[in-house]
Amino acid sequence: MKNDIEKDQDRASRLESSLVGMRRALFRNNARHQHAIPSATMTLVRLLADYYRDNKTPISVGKLAKRAELNPPAVSQHLDIIEQRMGIIKRRPSTKDRRVIEIKPTKLGRIMFAQIVNNRQYSGTLQGLIDYLGPQDTDELLRILERVDGFMNSRNIGY
Repeated sequence: MKNDIEKDQDRASRLESSLVGMRRALFRNNARHQHAIPSATMTLVRLLADYYRDNKTPISVGKLAKRAELNPPAVSQHLDIIEQRMGIIKRRPSTKDRRVIEIKPTKLGRIMFAQIVNNRQYSGTLQGLIDYLGPQDTDELLRILERVDGFMNSRNIGY
C-alpha cells in the first residue's frame, strides 16, 4: 500500500497529465495552423526566458550559445525560427561592437517569456492545490478530469 506522500505524488502526476491533455485539446486548432517548432529551439526559448527573467540587457548570440552548450552557428539557425516564425526576438548588431549580434525580446517575446517562467511555478501550484483540496476532493477532481479527458479522446479532440 502506498504511503500518503506517494499517493500525493501520484495525484499530482495524474492531475498534471489531465490538465496538460485538456489544454492540448482546447488549443489544438491553433496548433494545426502552425508548423511544429523543434524541441532544441524551444530549449533556447526557455533559456532566453530564464535570462530575461533576471536581466533587462540584451544577450549576445555567443553568450546564449555558451549557456546552451552549442556552437554559435547552430544557435543562429534556431534563432532564425524564433525570430521569423515565432516573432518573439529581434537580432541587432551591438552598438559597442558591430561584430557582436545581440538578442532583444519583442513585446510579444516579453509576454511569452513571462508566461514560461510562470508555467514553471505552476507545478508547485499543483501540490498546493492538492494540499488545499485534500485527498478526497483531489481524487474527485481527478475522476472528473479523467472522464473529460476520455470524452475528448473519444471524439478525437486533442492529442
